[in-house]
Amino acid sequence: MRGPAPGRLGLDPEPDRLRTWNLDQLNGHWRSWAEKSLSRKPPREPLLPAHRVALAHVLGPPRLHCTIATGRVITKESAAEYALDTFAARWHPLIRSALAHRTGEPVPGGSPEPSELPRLAGEFTLELIADADHS
Repeated sequence: MRGPAPGRLGLDPEPDRLRTWNLDQLNGHWRSWAEKSLSRKPPREPLLPAHRVALAHVLGPPRLHCTIATGRVITKESAAEYALDTFAARWHPLIRSALAHRTGEPVPGGSPEPSELPRLAGEFTLELIADADHS
């Protein structure tokens, strides 16, 4: 890239607006997705089973939570590390499974059963949203 360093451009990242936007995303799109994940018909994409969709979506909400809590914008891979550091150990198998799915690594031992993934992903997302709403 060419030009001055981003910090020298005099841009205002508007942290209050960024926080509000992320909270709105969590309480709109992600809450709706989580609630559907807890239903008898979890959300799916054409030709993908619900458990694969759940794994693909576990790392999105922690990215938003991190931005709300710290102001930083991070990758989904970094969101896994953030979530492991931030949320209860009971979520770690789900988070590690999602990270393995994201990176193409083998699923770690002790991972949740595929049939449980949509429910767990929904529960995790709702807990994360509640935490973000109170931070």
